[in-house]
Amino acid sequence: MPPQRLKKTRNCINQNGGNGGNNPTAGWSKGGEIVGDGMKIAKFNQADMDATLKLLQTLEAFDAGFYPTDEDEEPREFDLTGRGDEQLLQDFYNTVMTAFKSGYVGRFVWNAMTAFDPDNKIINPDADTLELHPHWEHCEKAADYYRACLLKSFPKYVPSAVKILRDQKSNQPFAPIAWVLAGEHVCSSNNYGEISVMDSFGNLLRGIKHIDFEVIAWKENLFALHQNAEEVVIKFTDDMVKAIRVGQKTQTRREVTNLSDLCSYKVGEVYSVAYSNSKTDIKIRITSITAENLHDISEEDVIKEGVPRVSIESYFLYVNAPAWHAFRDLWISIFGFANWQSNPLVWVINFEVVK
Repeated sequence: MPPQRLKKTRNCINQNGGNGGNNPTAGWSKGGEIVGDGMKIAKFNQADMDATLKLLQTLEAFDAGFYPTDEDEEPREFDLTGRGDEQLLQDFYNTVMTAFKSGYVGRFVWNAMTAFDPDNKIINPDADTLELHPHWEHCEKAADYYRACLLKSFPKYVPSAVKILRDQKSNQPFAPIAWVLAGEHVCSSNNYGEISVMDSFGNLLRGIKHIDFEVIAWKENLFALHQNAEEVVIKFTDDMVKAIRVGQKTQTRREVTNLSDLCSYKVGEVYSVAYSNSKTDIKIRITSITAENLHDISEEDVIKEGVPRVSIESYFLYVNAPAWHAFRDLWISIFGFANWQSNPLVWVINFEVVK
């Protein structure tokens, strides 16, 4: 049957998990009539995938002018130009069919066509590389949103545009009745994800129930980001907290406790600053993380670490020592002389204060 006469149906192949044999029309329709005896497309197996790859390699070898051979075999030239060698044609046919029948190539092809069908929303049709359909990112955000709404917590993402499913009436006291008509609307959201939509009088209609709208676009809930950041803090000494507050300290070093572990802090994440056992109102965002030995600190980084310039200038004027000596004394005052002497590997964490 010519391929162009086949068209997909959503209800395809063998309920019992069969593969329809080598019937390439199984699970496809001809003129709207389902061909096959089931409801689902059978999934390809390893043999099908190997057969497809083998057939492709076979045809590529013939196209290049050689018989397909194993790696340890000498290549043999293949050339049909101007020849009527029946044995050569028979060898060509046998080689191709052996590759084709080593698995069910059709099942692999039908699976791929199903995955790439834009209506099935599996593969992103607009991407140049193989990526999941944006629908799945939308579902992930929606799952977090509705879970947070049920738990009355803060969702990571809140609606920025919605589709109102039925007309909504506004009954504001001492005001004419206003409406929000069904359709797509830009909306605003509070920190809990409750939406507000502009009504026909230009006022915000609040309290629209979840069953009355579908979310079509999302935005990040920055409040939730900061709330989550409060659960993870970075501790500093009192003097260093003061240095952060006035913008003098933008870098910190933390000892690497396990060489096989990654830094527990993440670039781009926001954390609360704390001293002793108390939190402050300061939040910082990590901008970069590198690793080096403690003694390798540069004079520029000594300043970023928040070492007072008076200390640095004192060391230079009175002791004629490099600026890192001031940092050395600061480190020893916190972690002890033995720790400094061991010259440990440290994470160098740069950050900025979140305004």
